[in-house]
Amino acid sequence: MSKRKQSRRPAADSKERILDAAENQLVRSGIDGVRVQTVAQELGMTDAAVHYHFKSRSGLIEALLKRVARRLRADMSHVAEQAQESEFDFKELLARLSDSYDQGQGARLALWLSLSGWQDRGSGMFLDLIEAAKSERPRKGTQKGADDTAFLVMLANIVMIAQPLYGEAMLRAAGLKPTESNERKFQDWFADLLQTALSK
Repeated sequence: MSKRKQSRRPAADSKERILDAAENQLVRSGIDGVRVQTVAQELGMTDAAVHYHFKSRSGLIEALLKRVARRLRADMSHVAEQAQESEFDFKELLARLSDSYDQGQGARLALWLSLSGWQDRGSGMFLDLIEAAKSERPRKGTQKGADDTAFLVMLANIVMIAQPLYGEAMLRAAGLKPTESNERKFQDWFADLLQTALSK
């Protein structure tokens, strides 16, 4: 291994350790808990070492969101691959989106970055999923069917991003108890709604 490659590996390892610590802070304390000083202290390093890799707190949080997005892309690819073997399953998709957006605090990260003016320049994250879903449509091949399929996948993501942010309040507003059971019932109902729309 060349000296250049050897020198890059410790830097990459440090970056991943910092992101791991930042993600732990995010899960424990929410977005406000992700601070350069807190992360540095947890790892026994200086603030400057964190700044070296991410420039600022915003840079650290943006890197966290990109990490969540990579996982999300992998989850979507998994659902798309499964659809090739059996059929497209919105319940499976919503369960994976829920994990990414809620347990990983991805929804709060995305909202924080959006409110701070950050814009994602990436594109195409949903394409494999849309193609897999299209294969389930009886009217595949029409532009309307293609657009509708894309809209269904977009809608699934929009709702699952909103659920950890506003789900409890929405349940209360609808006169329902904000329990895990009711959240699950809503998620299953929504999956059935999407699946029915996909079959039209």
